[in-house]
Amino acid sequence: KDDMGSVHFSLMSLGLVLSLCLLGVVHGLNFGCYQAYSDGSFYDLTPLKDNSKDYAQQLATGQTLVFNVCRDTIKSCNGHPSMSSLWIGDGCTDITGPAASGSWSPLDNDVDGVQIAFTNGERCSQARERHVTFQFTCDHDAASTAPVVWNTTDGCNVVITKPTPHACAYISLSSIFAFITRSSSVLGAIMIVVGLAETFYGFRLVKPTIFISASALVFFAATAFSRRFIVDVHPSDLQMGLLLAGCAVLGVIIGCLAIFVIQLGVFLLGFWGGTVLALLLNNLFLYKIDASPAALPLYIAIGVLGVVCGALSLKTFKHAIVLLTSIVGAYLVVRGVSLYAGHFPNELLSAPEYIAGHFDTMPWQYYVYLSAIVLLSVAGYLFQTRARRVVEAKLQPAYSMYGPHSYGRAERERLLYGQTTYV
Repeated sequence: KDDMGSVHFSLMSLGLVLSLCLLGVVHGLNFGCYQAYSDGSFYDLTPLKDNSKDYAQQLATGQTLVFNVCRDTIKSCNGHPSMSSLWIGDGCTDITGPAASGSWSPLDNDVDGVQIAFTNGERCSQARERHVTFQFTCDHDAASTAPVVWNTTDGCNVVITKPTPHACAYISLSSIFAFITRSSSVLGAIMIVVGLAETFYGFRLVKPTIFISASALVFFAATAFSRRFIVDVHPSDLQMGLLLAGCAVLGVIIGCLAIFVIQLGVFLLGFWGGTVLALLLNNLFLYKIDASPAALPLYIAIGVLGVVCGALSLKTFKHAIVLLTSIVGAYLVVRGVSLYAGHFPNELLSAPEYIAGHFDTMPWQYYVYLSAIVLLSVAGYLFQTRARRVVEAKLQPAYSMYGPHSYGRAERERLLYGQTTYV
């Protein structure tokens, strides 16, 4: 029992580590104050957005630069929506136009940061088009009150530079989500087929389920760590290819290990079940919680529910397989359908989109999807439970009601990977 307690403690510690990795991993696609690029770099300028007051800085020209970030200034210039303007007394010039009109792009490869270019401000002298670029450069030590640097040669081509720690890139799964978006028809079909198999026959698919769960989890965590601490901010295609290949190999190795170390495999499967629950809860109410970053409640929920479900899976081994595969399978089926039908809010973006004012409440279609997940989970659980009893009857008296922990390794392997591959 002491040895088993040590195993459980080690696996729960592993779950906590994976949760911390997920805090730096899970981010979504581009919108509003977020920008992700195909190399996996992700920028979030939301903390610079101020809904209570504008930034104001006196320039050497005697003018006052008034600006905000990712929103139009509270102080209106001539009644025009604008992210920045120049003021002298009560007179002003709109130099950017609306915040939403900006064009995002990363800075040069040797500089970490992001820039937003505007061409919709008031025209310069001789009706020339005004070009204004806000450059946000990575500076981990810069204070929020750090002044901007104004650079211009003719007043028409302006570069405004602001150092900030919020312009430092971090890892995201943006490229993976972008691939999902582009390949929704193919992946939707795969998710539906795999989900149906898991929902109704999960107890017969223990080995592949554990392998996929462990491999995917380790792949995401390894990718996050490598992109954060090893690879350059803007890696080349070769670097990204080697990174993803290396992380995939590591994921496969751990996935194979999880098949043979039963406790590890079941814990990771439970962690994935907790992740699915966290995603569903996020779109129910977590997205409304005010936090920084906006998706922090979701990350905490993933960590807590992942560890809790993983620990409970170790305690209720045989029942956990049926319940978790029913829930995860139902989620995959419905999420696959949503790739065709639409109107299923991206769980990773719900909170920041809500805070940005893109929507006030979840669309009614989401509650239809959620109801379908619940009903399909219940149907899958009942179906698998009935099938489990049939298998149990065939295995009695060899099968123990106390799960795999009362068996030696050979007996556990036989029950898990025998002719029924059922625990």
